[in-house]
Amino acid sequence: MQAQDPSTASQDVATLQSCPDSHERPAATDPEAAGEVAAPASPSAKQLAALARQMRMPLCIASHRRFFGAAPATGFDRRLLNAWFRRNGFQRPWHVYTILHGAAWLVLAPPLFCTVQAQLAGGGAPPPLVAAAHACLATLAAAGLAASVAAMTIDPQDPAVARAREPRNLDYVKTVGIPVIDAGGFCAVCCVVVDSRTRHCK
Repeated sequence: MQAQDPSTASQDVATLQSCPDSHERPAATDPEAAGEVAAPASPSAKQLAALARQMRMPLCIASHRRFFGAAPATGFDRRLLNAWFRRNGFQRPWHVYTILHGAAWLVLAPPLFCTVQAQLAGGGAPPPLVAAAHACLATLAAAGLAASVAAMTIDPQDPAVARAREPRNLDYVKTVGIPVIDAGGFCAVCCVVVDSRTRHCK
């Protein structure tokens, strides 16, 4: 399934809002005959979640503030943003710190190996010692890389949210300076009390 751009996703929300819910039963009386105009049904949370999975998020961000406000700077509908949630660290948008971490590993690892090689070889170290030093460095580097990949595959969603499966508050407006999770641990988007150490309940 291909991702949608903000304008297309917002148009889909408008389309959903203008279409009646297929699961609703028809009214017993005809609204037109009664002189009433039926209000368009709002898209369900399930429909919004399906659209949120199609959102083409920015590749990289340096701050989450662009997702705040009644009209987020991303161009996405606010309700879509509230329905969206991160499933792992490889999902866009990537934080700039994640990119810097990977770049630092790629930039610093080769010079480290070269420096150790030059120091040991220049000091007349026997080949077995040089090989052992490289093996230790390679093991540490591989362990660090494996730990980073494993950490990025973890679902950051708070276990309490996953267990509760409560409908999200799609109309919540994120405001700078007002925590989404209050002092009591209640998340205003997920509508669930999360762990006191939770910083990203979605």
